[in-house]
Amino acid sequence: MIAYILRRMAQAVLTLGAISLVLFLILKLYGGDPAWIMLGRFATPAKVHALDQALGVLQPWPVQYLDWLRQLFAGGLSSTFAVLPPTILYFVLGGGLGLMLAVLVALVQASHPGSWLDHLTSVGSLVFYAFPSFWLGLVLFLIFAVQLGWLPLVAPGMPPGGQGPLGWTLAMILPVLALALTGVSTWSMHLRAAMEDALASDYVRTARAKGVPERLVLRRHVMRQALLPLLTMIGMSFPVLLSNLIVLQQVFGLTGIGGLLEGAILYRLFGLLLNTVFVIGVITILANLVVDLLAALSDPRVRFG
Repeated sequence: MIAYILRRMAQAVLTLGAISLVLFLILKLYGGDPAWIMLGRFATPAKVHALDQALGVLQPWPVQYLDWLRQLFAGGLSSTFAVLPPTILYFVLGGGLGLMLAVLVALVQASHPGSWLDHLTSVGSLVFYAFPSFWLGLVLFLIFAVQLGWLPLVAPGMPPGGQGPLGWTLAMILPVLALALTGVSTWSMHLRAAMEDALASDYVRTARAKGVPERLVLRRHVMRQALLPLLTMIGMSFPVLLSNLIVLQQVFGLTGIGGLLEGAILYRLFGLLLNTVFVIGVITILANLVVDLLAALSDPRVRFG
């Protein structure tokens, strides 16, 4: 097990190094002089040259790459780290709610195949799967905040004149709900397949024949059998869920990585853009590393596969 953990950590470090190099090359190959973009079309060549020299873009690419890595370890990620807490909060709440809904939907579908509940939840899952995250967020906002007035019109953490705990909590409902609904369909379909395989297995039939209550059969046998596919599904869908969250942060005006990316692109802050995208890559790699380690702990076959 220790050898497996060390091997996966070494792979994660190599992957992060490759990500940093690819991001840097994409930014350099994108073209354009950052000084001309920052100063505007009417800037003098002398000012452009001075700013390029100050930014270090006149140096060879390998030197610029090493300077960027040096700045990363010297506090260059402070701006990105400052917006991580609200992003992580929404991700945990939305992802957790979506996971719980997916488990409930999959249990209903697997335990009542062909019933009206199965058809209803399947159609509902496909409907939410077809909706883009930003469109779903706008629809929820128009219905519950604008038309019905049940929820506040301001973003949590960004009210015009202050917001109490209750108002802040109410303002969080729509972003969290929109993020949760974007992942229910994919997760429930994968879980349903794993649960149906478990329900058709011999040990489940044996447990039922012994008179074990259905809730214990589902909890002890079916859910345990679906644990490994569930972990794999979480790891594979992590980047998609994170990208949906970044989009929803812009839809609802939330503080987080989404706003930081928008500002970096709008004001041509290439260094900040590079740092922010790199942090997103780091978060994704770490999340997949944790999922792989949990999968190895839950099933020893993973370690030696």
